[in-house]
Amino acid sequence: MKLFLFSILQLSLLVSYSQQRHLEKLVSLNLPDASLEEVLDGIGKSAGVTFSYSSNKIPVDEKVALNVSQQSVESVLKQVLAGFPVEYQVFEDRIILRRTDMWQTVRGRVIDTDSKSPVFGVTVVVLNTDPLLGAVTDSEGKFRIEKVPVGRHDIRIQSVGYLSKDLPNVLVSTGKETVLELRINESITQMDEVVINSMTTIDKPLNELAVVSGRSFTEEETRRYAASVGDPARLVAAYAGVVQGDDGTNEIIIRGNSSRGLLWKLEGVEIPSPNHFSSEGAATGGISMFSTQVIDRSDFLTGAFPAEYGNAFSGVFDIHLRKGNNQQREYTLQAGFLGLDVASEGPFKKGSDGGSYLFNYRYSTLGILTSLGLLDDDASDETNIFQDLSFKLQFPTRKAGTFSLFGLGGLSAFEEDREGEFIDRETYNMGVVGLSHEYQINPKTYIKSIVSWSGTQLEDRFEYENVAPNIDYDNAEFTKSYVRFGTTVNKKVNSRQMLEVGAIYSGLSFNFQETNTNTFNDEPYKELKRFQDSGSSGSWQGYGTYKYQLNDRLSLIGGVHLLHFNFNQETSIEPRAGVSWMFKHNQVLSFGFGDHSKIESLEYYLGRFVNPDGSTEQLNKSLKLTKARHYVLSYQRQLSTDWSLRLETYYQDLYDIPVVEDTRGEDIPLAPAYASILFQDGYTSLPLVNRGTGRNYGIEMTLEKRFTKDYFVLLTGSVYEAKYKGSDGIERDSRLNGNFNNTALAGKEFHVGRNGRNNVIGINFRSALAGNRRYTPIDIPASIDQGDDVRLLKDVYTKRYPNYYRLDLQLSYRKNKPNRTSEWRLDIQNLTNRGNILHDYYIPESQTVGYETQIGLIPVLSYRIQF
Repeated sequence: MKLFLFSILQLSLLVSYSQQRHLEKLVSLNLPDASLEEVLDGIGKSAGVTFSYSSNKIPVDEKVALNVSQQSVESVLKQVLAGFPVEYQVFEDRIILRRTDMWQTVRGRVIDTDSKSPVFGVTVVVLNTDPLLGAVTDSEGKFRIEKVPVGRHDIRIQSVGYLSKDLPNVLVSTGKETVLELRINESITQMDEVVINSMTTIDKPLNELAVVSGRSFTEEETRRYAASVGDPARLVAAYAGVVQGDDGTNEIIIRGNSSRGLLWKLEGVEIPSPNHFSSEGAATGGISMFSTQVIDRSDFLTGAFPAEYGNAFSGVFDIHLRKGNNQQREYTLQAGFLGLDVASEGPFKKGSDGGSYLFNYRYSTLGILTSLGLLDDDASDETNIFQDLSFKLQFPTRKAGTFSLFGLGGLSAFEEDREGEFIDRETYNMGVVGLSHEYQINPKTYIKSIVSWSGTQLEDRFEYENVAPNIDYDNAEFTKSYVRFGTTVNKKVNSRQMLEVGAIYSGLSFNFQETNTNTFNDEPYKELKRFQDSGSSGSWQGYGTYKYQLNDRLSLIGGVHLLHFNFNQETSIEPRAGVSWMFKHNQVLSFGFGDHSKIESLEYYLGRFVNPDGSTEQLNKSLKLTKARHYVLSYQRQLSTDWSLRLETYYQDLYDIPVVEDTRGEDIPLAPAYASILFQDGYTSLPLVNRGTGRNYGIEMTLEKRFTKDYFVLLTGSVYEAKYKGSDGIERDSRLNGNFNNTALAGKEFHVGRNGRNNVIGINFRSALAGNRRYTPIDIPASIDQGDDVRLLKDVYTKRYPNYYRLDLQLSYRKNKPNRTSEWRLDIQNLTNRGNILHDYYIPESQTVGYETQIGLIPVLSYRIQF
């Protein structure tokens, strides 16, 4: 028996030696551009070994560059197969290749939610992997998990003394490393083992002080949701309480409020409208300047905002930029009907683990869609060109904290040339650059400071060509620039208490010039100066928030925001409050309250009223802030591991709304019904008073299935009222009161390819049915009598256009190859080509009413590759 065992041992040693001998053979090869199959043949001939593999499984057609001299077979194979999903096994003089799953590295950092300090010893696990993949964070809170199969994964983080947390639907692809920053909450009840889960709902916002009316979104969702085309504002139109305002723009209506009450923040600082083809005073435009290549997980809020948010009453976009990969260089190229997109990221010094850069440039034109006849008939006379640049540079230091330089800039130009009739040229340029500094004073105290510059330049030149030798044109140029400084101190007193205080100063410089020249008019109206102002002003904001955690299930939040506008010397003190109670392991009841205010567009303050003698005067320089009180009650329930339900009811009390009380003798029948909250842009130079009021109330439902088992579902519905009172004190339906909105969003992925795993076909659709805008009907007899459009005060917003309906479809094909991921995506907007009504107008020639419809069917094709 002993002799037999000894013989077996000798045989196994002999086989092992033989295998190792073949791997140690030296080869020299120079194949600068060869297929994997050619390289393997070269190695086999040089080393006297034979490779066995299935050409259906092994990517033998992939190109490989190899230049080695007197290196071992083992070393050469390690170099050649790096990045390929291939393993090998040696049997005598035969090397057997076997395909494995394609994989990528998942790494990142875990920090404490309240103190922002790194958490040591956190277990990070990729769920449903076999064998189970995971890692433990080091003293800097960092973790690294190698060879995670491509696809969608749920990641769980847990640690002694902290509430466990799941991050669902993390997309892993071969083209880019997946780099995450995860946050974890300390448990009030200290235990040897974690037994309470923080019930992480799918849509929970990053800002955990937002206990109601908020959700986060990812860059992947802005691409995956049908009709979003990478635009955050179009994405959120699928959320409860949000209605698409105009298909041709990314205008949104939030709980019956105009988007002009919206706040945009980038990396923690307020910015002007980050949308191409925007206008003065507007918060939306044609399409977002943000590229999906740079956006990190961000927040969208619709009511009762936490104390840190000011100068907003309808909604908040709190956008964050990704940090560039600080360990390896990665690139993204995208081309399609909307133009070209190029992104690059990586470490400043290759092989380091410190600072990083991230750049994205996009150049786009709508000319392709126009030439294909996919825009309206008038579009053949139009040109639309835009480009934008975004970046983030990260500079971590050993003792001085982390510095970040970030920026966003966009140029957009529109021109409509109706030969022999008129020329209209409009440009909107916006830029912001900021420097932030984050410093951990101690494990419980964190400070962040930001200094930024931002500015906008808007030009509008309109000229009639068929009036020669007379002249009829309008020339406007509005420029604004802001210098902002803000600082926030966050103190985690203990596991129960957190205190946050901050201050923001915004310095404003402006130059508004507009001239109307019309030689048809009598003096003194041949040349009118609508705007002729330059100067400076500013605002101060301060805020404080205190959070008290009674236990792991109940938290109380109180705060106050202060806004002072130097231009009119008004100060607004705004209390905020929130309560979140997990009364069962899968159910949460929350309440939020907030007083909010918004500075109006400078057009309102600076616009000049033209008197009968031709002189002008500014009547609204003392206009006050528009204000609103928000009350929100929210109920959330985790129906199962995959499904969740949210119900919210809200009431908004709007007051100090600018309305027209005096028309200065002008014959303006509808003036008593005017209110600034009804419109997304524009202004009036008539005298305004802050005596208007309004009320919005409704109930919203969100039923969501997270992306598991290769499909997702998002169903939202809302029923609401939006009322207001003008200067005549009569309560009317708001122009934006559509009364209801229902959206269904769903998608399914199918795994295809040689091994049925690495390539994915995606089908997503969105269906939206909503009450359309209200309008004041045209009085046909009066219009015929006067030969022009006539509408009566008694009819203001008494009618509503036919319901808005739209079906959108998206088809995608994602292909993973070693070290790169490519994707084709086709967005078909308005699949049924329905002509939803945008507005009506009077046609004098036929004495009838005409209707302008929104955009019809538009396909948007794009191709993207990451490597």
